[in-house]
Amino acid sequence: MSIFKQADLVLSSHALFTGLEDTTFSGSVAIKDKHIIAVGSEEEVKSYIGPNTKVNVYENQLIMPGFQDFHLHLFLGSLSQDSVWLIDAKSEQETAEMVKTFADSRPNDPWVIGFSWYHVFWDEKNCRIVLHLTS
Repeated sequence: MSIFKQADLVLSSHALFTGLEDTTFSGSVAIKDKHIIAVGSEEEVKSYIGPNTKVNVYENQLIMPGFQDFHLHLFLGSLSQDSVWLIDAKSEQETAEMVKTFADSRPNDPWVIGFSWYHVFWDEKNCRIVLHLTS
């Protein structure tokens, strides 16, 4: 076996899910330099195990190689860094003013992105959803 094929880490489980099949299966994931280099049955991945490979066996715990938890809102989190936060607005007028102030501070930006507008926090309780934005 070539040293370049030796994994740094192998994760094994009876509940491996790749999304390519409809169900889980018993298998392993080989990882080298923080990259997945092989996924398959324990027999298929066995050739990637060298003397320095750490092997972790997770019995029936679910392993999903390559899956990311997008519930972390990474995309929205990055957008929110350059947006107007509206959570403190107490009225439709105040919300519109906050959006206008933000837009005026970025005259070259074609879009204004706002987050956390929540009319339930407004002093006047109404069901209007339309904001009167002025240019």
